[in-house]
Amino acid sequence: MRENILLLCAVELEMRSLAKTLSLKRANARSYEGVYCNKNILLHKTGIGKKNARKNLSKILVKYPCECIISSGLAGAVSQNLDVGDIVIPRELREYQTREKMFVDDSLYAIASGIMSQGAVPLFEEDILCSAHKVVDSEDKKILSIKDPEVKAVDMESFYYASVAREYSIPFIAIRGISDNAEYVFPKMVTLSSAFNARNSISIQDIISFPVDLLRTMKFVKNCRFAAKNTAIFVELFLRGL
Repeated sequence: MRENILLLCAVELEMRSLAKTLSLKRANARSYEGVYCNKNILLHKTGIGKKNARKNLSKILVKYPCECIISSGLAGAVSQNLDVGDIVIPRELREYQTREKMFVDDSLYAIASGIMSQGAVPLFEEDILCSAHKVVDSEDKKILSIKDPEVKAVDMESFYYASVAREYSIPFIAIRGISDNAEYVFPKMVTLSSAFNARNSISIQDIISFPVDLLRTMKFVKNCRFAAKNTAIFVELFLRGL
């Protein structure tokens, strides 16, 4: 009997790279599915952030019992040693506000470490990934690096996925590709959705800044695609090793 593996992403760009690499077929607006290395794979898009991560993962687990959950997608570098396209496999996860700690599954982490030791992908940082409730910009990263220097990267979902996985007693690991380095300043277009969710409005300043940010936004999207491709390559190697 084949194992069921649940792959989680926050956005479509992350999901498409994985679906292409693993030859998965579109199941619905939020999911791809297929068989890879004799394992049933469900690739599901939860949406961005804590609320979406917890709510949508809980919903999918009611319908899709699985043996393993993988948080896959993009992260921002906090460590100066990380650059765009590098891969982060954290042993420990922390919550941005509370600093609550959680650990990934030891056996899954051992498989990932074995792949990394072969030098198949770019730089690997094994320490800590922090999950935040908001987009963490360069100034926030500087503060975080001072307050919590062990943290190497930050995302917006992995800790919250892990908390649900723990509730269901399902082994969990996070595999993330770096889309922005520690000094990167996000274009206004990237942070706008977060601001809109907080204020339920868009300011005139938001709108008139769009043309100025257009080229930087295009560059950021290019970096995201590169990081997502590298992440998908590593996920493929990881699934082979399971």
